[in-house]
Amino acid sequence: MASGKKVRFNVIDFLLVVLILLSIVAMFLRPTVLEKIGEFTANDTVVITFYADRLTEEEYAMLTEGDQFQLNGNEFGELLVFTTEPYRTLQLIESDVESEAPFYESVIEPDLYTVKGQIRVTGTKRQDGFYAGGNLPVCVGSVYTVQSDSCVLTLQITGIS
Repeated sequence: MASGKKVRFNVIDFLLVVLILLSIVAMFLRPTVLEKIGEFTANDTVVITFYADRLTEEEYAMLTEGDQFQLNGNEFGELLVFTTEPYRTLQLIESDVESEAPFYESVIEPDLYTVKGQIRVTGTKRQDGFYAGGNLPVCVGSVYTVQSDSCVLTLQITGIS
């Protein structure tokens, strides 16, 4: 009689079988899905904000919006906009009383300027950051010396968007 008994599946058995099958399928599709999620093209474009300081009037006068910058012979990006302001340094002001903490004063340096601006850069976005031209890591705080047809500029990256 035991051999003549019918085996019936209930809802819980059915859900367990479906769950096991989905797990097996997911193991094979997981690398493909992750690659598609993390897939980036080499044509991603970001806008980098920067500043360059201690420039002379002649140096910043050579900058024009639309300048194409190169870094180590490779295309880096296009200068979108920029502003200039007098270069400021902090000067220590001596105090007469020894117990007072020293304080600093902002002083404008004559004939020196700070340039702040934005550069449009094409490259690759990856999970670990942005790479200009596909292989140069660009991150906030990085310092690069770039050149255009008219000038050479040492700039520090202040933002990436």
